Amino acid sequence: MDVLSTPFPGQVLPQLNWELSFRPYLDFIEAQISRSRSTTHKTYLEAIAAILRQNPVLLEPIEDFSILENFSELAELIKLNHVQRDIRGEEPMFAIGTPFPMQLFSYSENFRALMLDEQNMCKSCLSCEFVDSDHLRKLYWMVLEKCYGLDLDQRLLPDTFLRLKDEGRMRRKHYRFSVNHHFVNLRHSSGLPPLQQEWIDFALGLIRHAGDLKIPLPLEDFIAEGFMVFTIRDETEEMSLQELQRTIADMHTVPEETTFTNIKQATLSLLGKDEVELGILPFIRINKQYRYHAAYNRSSVIFELLSRELPEEKLSDIFHKLLNRYLERKEGGWLIYNDLEESAEENEVEQLMNRYGFQSLGIFPVWHREKLLGILEVASKKQQVIDTKLTRKIEQALPLYREFLTYQTGRLAERMNSYIMRRYTAIQPAVQWKFNEAAWKAFAENIVGAKDGQAAPENIRFENLHPFYGAVDVRNSSVERLNAVRQDLWLQLEYLEVLLDIAESTADVKEMQQKVQRWQQLINLNITLEEEVDLRDFLEESVSFVSTLKQGGLLPLDEARDFEQKMKDESSEFHSASWGFEQSLKQVNESLKASLEQAEATLQERIPHYFEKFKTDGWEFNLYAGESISPWRSFSEEDADAVCRWQLDTMIAMANASHAVRPKLLYPLNTTQLVFVHSNLVDISYRSDERRFDVEGAYSIRYEVIKKRIDKVRLLGSEERLTQPGTIAIVYVHSRNAVYYRKQLRTLISEGKLLPGIEMLDLEELQGISGLKALRVRINYRKL
Repeated sequence: MDVLSTPFPGQVLPQLNWELSFRPYLDFIEAQISRSRSTTHKTYLEAIAAILRQNPVLLEPIEDFSILENFSELAELIKLNHVQRDIRGEEPMFAIGTPFPMQLFSYSENFRALMLDEQNMCKSCLSCEFVDSDHLRKLYWMVLEKCYGLDLDQRLLPDTFLRLKDEGRMRRKHYRFSVNHHFVNLRHSSGLPPLQQEWIDFALGLIRHAGDLKIPLPLEDFIAEGFMVFTIRDETEEMSLQELQRTIADMHTVPEETTFTNIKQATLSLLGKDEVELGILPFIRINKQYRYHAAYNRSSVIFELLSRELPEEKLSDIFHKLLNRYLERKEGGWLIYNDLEESAEENEVEQLMNRYGFQSLGIFPVWHREKLLGILEVASKKQQVIDTKLTRKIEQALPLYREFLTYQTGRLAERMNSYIMRRYTAIQPAVQWKFNEAAWKAFAENIVGAKDGQAAPENIRFENLHPFYGAVDVRNSSVERLNAVRQDLWLQLEYLEVLLDIAESTADVKEMQQKVQRWQQLINLNITLEEEVDLRDFLEESVSFVSTLKQGGLLPLDEARDFEQKMKDESSEFHSASWGFEQSLKQVNESLKASLEQAEATLQERIPHYFEKFKTDGWEFNLYAGESISPWRSFSEEDADAVCRWQLDTMIAMANASHAVRPKLLYPLNTTQLVFVHSNLVDISYRSDERRFDVEGAYSIRYEVIKKRIDKVRLLGSEERLTQPGTIAIVYVHSRNAVYYRKQLRTLISEGKLLPGIEMLDLEELQGISGLKALRVRINYRKL
């Protein structure tokens, strides 16, 4: 056998001291022989044991791997015994040897092709996503099991060794790298240290972070003897769906272009075809009519090409023709062409794509409650690319594209409402005077009445303002929403099960009962997004099945009608959990909004300021105050102190408001409170193109960037999120901010609004941002 020696992919710490030996494997084989009841299996195992017993050199630590070149039969027997072929009979990616350094005496060619280049070095396009906590937990587990003789629950053992990501193309490939460590013995270099209970707790996951261990296990003193079996599984499909989910979850905090790029990359990885191009075209409805806009050309493969040749008027005409093809079909209606040369005479779209060399085209409409949100475009310059495997993957991800396009259309609606409010309704009173000045100046210079575009409006700007930011968010709202949906699905399965029990027993009914039982078993586990989509499809199909039983007289009429009606009616008990969650979220947000608006109105009477609020899963606000907003009055340090105190009081009031409605909620929800302190004054100016104020200057823009990134920040060296229910977190950069806010917090503690104790915390480094710190205090809900 050829021995392969290569550096391990990625920096992995800690590492055990390794000795290659086949003695642990002989012990394993002999134990199997004693337990086996099959004569054939025993004979097979005895053949392996005989090779090992006849060659004592294999039972001692092996330093020179070249001696293994004479034992290719042994390596083949180990592979046959421990490397299982997949359901298609194909050999998986595997290797057998030691990890540190990685020396392999048996391996598959696909393992080598994936991991190594021509120089037997790890490929540069492979990045290692090493799960440090899982690796360390597994080492503790091995030591406790093999050195201290503990019998731990194998179901709690992390099976992932590390994850590999191939970034060599636009699409990514994801792999799970796992190990079999049953042929490894461990020994201590001197004497075993006394067993500590915290080691067991860490191995079982009861202690989350190794840094919390008072006396860590001295792993550097242990020696591993034996070898491991490494296997690699392609999990691109699963990880690509997870990347899509993360992108959709974060889309309201990142730029639109970044979101589309991430969706495109994750989708191309999911589809697994290098030759594919992807486009997304939203269908925008204004006043119940669909409208074309050139801004969306850049995200569409079809209209990006059309825009190169045709004027906008013609593009709008083609857009509506394409739209009508789907509206006539109602829901569904995929358009798939795998040979555009044959179908290129149909219309302008197919002709254009064929002219630019495309041979395959798939257009997938995205519907939501009988509304067409947009289309997903998959195009390739090869024939026969849009196959059933690709369409199945697209179907898996359709709920995510639906959420993205719903957000896109909702965001446009918000922009339009903002435009209307700012353009055609009263401007905030605190800054109205500035607009009056600009209008008077324009009138005096004879600009008013001139045609649009002939004169630029005056730049309306406020300088040297104190910025204040606060955010109240509903904790884990996405997880809670998902739990509610799955609770409804479980109820629908239970009702269907009862219905089938009272139906006349036929082969079809029995088959449906078995499917219901399988889904009931599966839903108790953490089902995947694909399985959830399949379950929804199954429940929709069950309505047709029940209708068939009803028509055939195999099911009581009233019960069948009741099931059909409840499945269709979104206000029925079949959808009560989802409805309860959304109602609870609405109640929390209404209480937060009322508290925030009341507090802001009170402050506006005392200190003029510019204020804007935004609804997320909770509410966040920006407030700017300073002398340039109200030049007829001075803005003193006392005013700045008052706004700072208002900021904290408002956080407490909003937290108490949400806490007060919590007992009335159908779904218990908690909120987190976050404040960000900026050390510098900022300038804001009115942007006529967006009809809103925006910050200016590098420091001011940095303030906006940090705000968008701190909502999910974690403590330094920990997995713990900074924001926690029942607390206010205050993020800052400069130590003088901490001194100032601690003084304010002590006052609030003395008043009984906050509980005693102020945490001073260091935060993890974010992208392009380091050195962030935070104060965290607990709210005293008992004193409103």
